Amino acid sequence: MDSKINLLFVGAPDLCHPQQDSHPRLINRDIESKQFDHPIQAINYLRQCSPQQFPSAILAEVDLPLINGLEFAEIYLFEFYLQHPKTALYLQCEYPDLTQQDELADNPAINEILPNSIVPEKIINKMANFNIQAVPC
Repeated sequence: MDSKINLLFVGAPDLCHPQQDSHPRLINRDIESKQFDHPIQAINYLRQCSPQQFPSAILAEVDLPLINGLEFAEIYLFEFYLQHPKTALYLQCEYPDLTQQDELADNPAINEILPNSIVPEKIINKMANFNIQAVPC
């Protein structure tokens, strides 16, 4: 199994540089992260990624400039999901509501909608552990 975990953050600048020592389950694993403030920048980055560079997991805020996180997830579904079905896509918002839960059901690329109240370490562990479980040995 590849030990590198590539994380992509769209918005969420406070999460983009996880400290390995604060994540005991990730010791001896190489974590690399990228962060973009604007979803268009993230989409352009994903278009240029080789399969080896493609993120293991993506966290996008719902409340983003230019296009929102749900629109980002829709673009991700049509452009990237079929080529990278093992990449986990999480959305984060202040108050997940029923409308967004419907969006989750309608878009198979979205793994989960997370509340902003969840602590950064739990989000990073969730993203990294999804990758550990999803990639076959």
